[in-house]
Amino acid sequence: MSKDIIKPGIVLLIVTVIAAGLLGAVNIATKDTIADVKAKAKEDSMKKVLPDAKSFNKEQENNNKDYSVIKSYTEGIDESGNPVGCTFEVSTKGFSTGLNLMIGITKDGVISGVDILSHGETPGLGANAKEKWKDQPKWVSQFTDKSGKVNVTKGDSPKDDEIQAITGATITSNAIANAVNTASDFYDNVIKNGGEAKLTFSPDEDVDSKSSATNSKSKGGA
Repeated sequence: MSKDIIKPGIVLLIVTVIAAGLLGAVNIATKDTIADVKAKAKEDSMKKVLPDAKSFNKEQENNNKDYSVIKSYTEGIDESGNPVGCTFEVSTKGFSTGLNLMIGITKDGVISGVDILSHGETPGLGANAKEKWKDQPKWVSQFTDKSGKVNVTKGDSPKDDEIQAITGATITSNAIANAVNTASDFYDNVIKNGGEAKLTFSPDEDVDSKSSATNSKSKGGA
């Protein structure tokens, strides 16, 4: 009786060990390929948000706790090696955690692009940040060519310093705007000044008074 129990157990153990070994071998064999794919996707995103850059200097980790949403930043240079601006990899929270962005700022402090790397926002609401928005290729295209602090409004005619909120998704809209403003602030007060400056605006400000933002929680998303 005991042999009937032990034998299948030994067979199962052998199969498990072999499977684990094969899985480990596959992981080792594909590790470099996966890393290369991720690096290529990241570089493509950097070029998308800072199109004047022909190449990039070494990525710098951000250790300034006042700008904790910024994971890293990378200087972009032109064909002659002159700086054209910086890209910022940002990890923040929208309606859900895991809102990851790439933001480009030119050397003149102008927003040159915003790219959503990944997110966990609600389909049909916050997820629309990656979709076409009215006459814009994507909702985030509204940020391009703006400078200084960008505000969020629900109005149909946003001012020069405003972007229109995603319908039913003010939390996501504000989160992305705050991330962009943080990157701009970091570029102006830390990179250009070469110091350990502190954030000069409050990232917790609501959508302007015209919007009467409800954060759309009652609609099941943002």
